[in-house]
Amino acid sequence: MSIESDLRALFKDINEVAALTGAERRAYHKKFELVPPSLPAGEGRQILLSAVGIAAVRRIAATTRANNAHLAAAYSEGEMIELFRFNIGRLLMANPGPEEHSFETPSDVLAFKRKLAASIREDASGLRPGETHAFGVWTFSSAGVVPISMGPVWLGPREVWLKDAEIGSSLNKAVRDRIARRWQGAKLRKRAASCFLGEEDILAAIGECPWVCTVQLGGHSSERSREKATLAARIALASIALCWQRPANATQSMGLLIDGPGHRRVSFAYNEEGAVGVWRNKSPRRGAEIFTEDARTFHEDYRDRFTTVGDALHSFLAVQPVGPMVEPSARLCRALIWFWEACNAPLDFMAITKFATSMDVLCDGQDDHALCRLLERCGDFSPDDTLLKDGTSVKGLVSEVYTAGRSKFLHGARPSLVEDLTVARIRAELLASLALKSYISWIGEDTNRANSADHAA
Repeated sequence: MSIESDLRALFKDINEVAALTGAERRAYHKKFELVPPSLPAGEGRQILLSAVGIAAVRRIAATTRANNAHLAAAYSEGEMIELFRFNIGRLLMANPGPEEHSFETPSDVLAFKRKLAASIREDASGLRPGETHAFGVWTFSSAGVVPISMGPVWLGPREVWLKDAEIGSSLNKAVRDRIARRWQGAKLRKRAASCFLGEEDILAAIGECPWVCTVQLGGHSSERSREKATLAARIALASIALCWQRPANATQSMGLLIDGPGHRRVSFAYNEEGAVGVWRNKSPRRGAEIFTEDARTFHEDYRDRFTTVGDALHSFLAVQPVGPMVEPSARLCRALIWFWEACNAPLDFMAITKFATSMDVLCDGQDDHALCRLLERCGDFSPDDTLLKDGTSVKGLVSEVYTAGRSKFLHGARPSLVEDLTVARIRAELLASLALKSYISWIGEDTNRANSADHAA
């Protein structure tokens, strides 16, 4: 259906619902449990609809989103629907009817469509051009690591962030001093709560985390902005974890405060004679361990990798990215998210599946032969090269992870979910980290070549 036909269906539905009287109207309200679908019309008023009308609004939003890349990038699907609900309701109330606070559905659907498109464009043009999201984060357990920059993402000690952050009157000198003293353990008298962002909000967002992660972006709606900033922070942490031989060992202690402070799991077993056993597992987040001598040079040692990931994050966070590296950058960001989730998966078979998915993303969803080709092109690993100490080749490990691991899990061919997969998980992790590091190095070289070509042009 076209937007014009959906608008006609919407107007027809509005008129039919408005015409309901007596028992029909009571039945209508009973059907929707006294909260019927509606369009906000300003000043607390609502334009009532049925399921037919709200479905038409959703189709109008979906059609517009499918045909407008800028809106699709700036708004989430749910926000687009709300944007259209608000604008359609507002425009309808601007077409007054014969009675006070009434309206008439427009007869000229094309003219209404043009007004609606203009109203949506006006709202979209008002999106904030720039903002910074801040998260409390556990990154390193050791002091001495200098702040890490990855394009629009910055990670550093909270004291450094507190000194340099600019949040207007919400973080004036008095507030900075109070927060610094509270982080040092001082107990201060509580101040009056702020109506927007106050001292307690800042302390709650950073928590006991020793580091802060900030993400800069702009041109997005509030929900989409928060969603992409959170993903960007996790992508940055995944790229830091790749600096360890076993990234999953690092991610157990790393993470954002919004993802929780770690876990404490306790279970017990018993029979009629008494307790059989108690199992305790505690894994608090304290940050990944790093030797003091490595801490001083960590950022410099991995500068090239962080620069490449930072370029990819710039592209990921842009509303409409352009350039030859857009697709490789998007692929890298998606793969790093899957890798992060795999490292943190509580079940071995889920981790193996997610590690394989991260590699699937890198080779565009093709088969295990495509991954072998990617490793050869990006990392100079021939399929027959010996990769592990037990003599396993590149081709053998890829087949093991893809065929014996992921494919059988996804298609239900594994006979059991409780078999010991510890070693298989580690091998999948090693292969995925190798693929990611090779891909990052490869697109980093491509980015340099692209930049040189642009400069020469």
